[in-house]
Amino acid sequence: MLRNQYYCPSSRSVLTGADDALMTAFNLAVVNREVHNSSGELITDQQQALLIEQQQNIAFLITGGIPQLLPQLAISLAGLVDGKSFE
Repeated sequence: MLRNQYYCPSSRSVLTGADDALMTAFNLAVVNREVHNSSGELITDQQQALLIEQQQNIAFLITGGIPQLLPQLAISLAGLVDGKSFE
């Protein structure tokens, strides 16, 4: 899926593609209106792919094939790990 190597704008670590299980959990949370980016904007569209920063446990959307690698657009994945809301 990913043809290039992408880096987190905050940590500068390599980003990886989300696996199927994470994508399913993320999209379920989107449907339930539980996903917001760092700026507080509600994410309303289900995604086909995400870029993941493992250590900070954050995700970046890929919109129209373009990774959205701005810190204010980062999405915490803590809710998926903890079973709590993303808010």
